[in-house]
Amino acid sequence: MDKPQLRLVIPITASTMDEAYEDLESLPRAFLDLQQLYTLLAIKRRSKVSSIKYLYEWRADAIQDDSLNIGTFAAVASDLGLEGIFTSRHPSECVNPPLFRFIRDEAYRKELYEKAVATGFAWIDREAKHWFELDLRKTRSIVSYHAFDEVPSLRCLHDIIESMMNKSPDVFKLVFPAVGEGVHRRSEVKIHAHKLGIENKLVSILLGPEGSFSRIDLENYFAYTPLSIRKASAPGQLSAQDTIAACFE
Repeated sequence: MDKPQLRLVIPITASTMDEAYEDLESLPRAFLDLQQLYTLLAIKRRSKVSSIKYLYEWRADAIQDDSLNIGTFAAVASDLGLEGIFTSRHPSECVNPPLFRFIRDEAYRKELYEKAVATGFAWIDREAKHWFELDLRKTRSIVSYHAFDEVPSLRCLHDIIESMMNKSPDVFKLVFPAVGEGVHRRSEVKIHAHKLGIENKLVSILLGPEGSFSRIDLENYFAYTPLSIRKASAPGQLSAQDTIAACFE
């Protein structure tokens, strides 16, 4: 069986556009360093993965002033040859609401997504609980569900996945805590996804330190990881370096 490809997604959660541009322009060098790390480890040890694909996720909802400029950001990313995911979370979907104050209303948020599609983002991520339709053109779709405070019941997760399937996404993303039944529930969800034939489109992530293993599950379509753990955008994230190293354990 062929080895899977590791798809590393680096979140950009800068609070100003100047910082966002700096983070974006640092990615090619960072990706090269990560590729060198992968190559070095591959020489020393056997890898579980055949190669690494690098993407960024721009959390536009992190911008805290009126400087948001989707067109310029997309143009800079294109000039750098980077493929990205555009995300602008609803306030209720943010792990740390004080950091994400820019959202005005749903009509405005939808307008941001329309601009992201028009300017050529490869991916967009919309929440199942706050869904709106878009003309995607060539953009691919992620539908996500986040439960930050408690682990949903299996029946609830089955209903969520069924609702997601009606939206015809390219990737299904489920996020909930690792505590309590979280680890077992994630296993049940993966079995259910296999029965539905969507296991290869699933990202299932457990929040918190106990859920770190879920972030290096190569059956996940994406692995979300900051370049440095100091820039973690969600609890339980491993650094990009640690994620790659884990592929050789």
